[in-house]
Amino acid sequence: MISDYRRVALDTLAAIAGYEVSVVPAPAPVASPLRIYVQPEQPEETVGLWVSDTAATGEVYVLPELPTRPTGEAWTQAEPLSAGRGYHASEAIGGKVYIISGMKTSGQTTECCSYDTATGVCSVIAPLPESRTWAQCVTDGKALYMLHGYSSGQEEWYMYSPELDSWTQVAKWSATRATSYGAALLNGKIYVTGGNGAPQAFWQFDIESGSFTQLSNMPVGRYEHACEAVSGDLYVALGRTSSTYLQNCYRYSEETATWSECAAPPGTMTSCRGASFGGSLYTVGTPRTTGGSDLLVYNAQSDEWSEGAPTGMSNMTQYALAQDGGSLWLTGGSSTSDGSYSATVYRLELVPSTEWLTGEVVVVCSPAKGSFSIAENCDIPLAAVYISEDGKLRDAACSVGNGTEWQTWGTDA
Repeated sequence: MISDYRRVALDTLAAIAGYEVSVVPAPAPVASPLRIYVQPEQPEETVGLWVSDTAATGEVYVLPELPTRPTGEAWTQAEPLSAGRGYHASEAIGGKVYIISGMKTSGQTTECCSYDTATGVCSVIAPLPESRTWAQCVTDGKALYMLHGYSSGQEEWYMYSPELDSWTQVAKWSATRATSYGAALLNGKIYVTGGNGAPQAFWQFDIESGSFTQLSNMPVGRYEHACEAVSGDLYVALGRTSSTYLQNCYRYSEETATWSECAAPPGTMTSCRGASFGGSLYTVGTPRTTGGSDLLVYNAQSDEWSEGAPTGMSNMTQYALAQDGGSLWLTGGSSTSDGSYSATVYRLELVPSTEWLTGEVVVVCSPAKGSFSIAENCDIPLAAVYISEDGKLRDAACSVGNGTEWQTWGTDA
């Protein structure tokens, strides 16, 4: 029988997460109040957060995977950049958000910096060999790839090594230079989509071979759109043509080399900046639908869109968006009123951090980060495990002693 104490905790978590809680018998008798259930001794539900109330009867509570959606009601302002910046590119690696080229008050700049998401310190890094505006940057988690700009003489592609703090030319763009194109990196290949000047163009660059391939045109041409790799596929959404704001989204499958239309967004948006996290596409931009949020979220698994927390930057454009550590980082931008460049940095946490409220916090779980933040003052032994979509143990935690201390372990698999 489930204790009232634990039932309240489970019901609270289920309500916040938006899911019902399934209660199933333990797959084996509880041998220890600290037991963690891992493969193969697991319930049929293999994805999600398992909680074993080992102080009770050994029942295992199985929840579906918690949603990766903004947990706060608003973006929070972080430490600013060292100087205002707009029309720049941005990506993140290992706790650092990189601010690449763009515009400053003095004009186009080759200056680049790394913004430490933990401390808010902005440090100068090697400058880009050539300045860029209207350009895109992608990452494989190890290096940055800065693509071509719009102006003549901005055709070179460069790779940045954080370890060496150096830029190396890796390719040269020879097709039509189009402003406001989209780009994403998927399975060792960089995809370039659309742009003002070549709205239906679709290109692939193989990083290993250094070769470009022009693919069949996109079904709907666009620019100022979002373009991201999500859960193994490529997505393009929103944006515009020369005369129409687009309210659609398409998925490209590498396996079949085909496009398919997805659910329609709840509104229209231009000047889009996209980021991928936890199986969802996050798009920030200028809403063109009255009353619409400037953050739209697409869940690739459920094929559903939702409105996220508004950024509060309705008077800004030409900012950059990056995702790191389960948070969105929005940097800089150009004022729509006077054209000045901002140094502001805003953060929105995406990792579900759901508190089990039972009069006092028992566990605060952040499974999408692959880790658990464990609170004290749990008066009974409790075990928790997070299993990722590939069925591997991501992280686990259990109480020891009188339940006021916790040990955590796990992998990043």
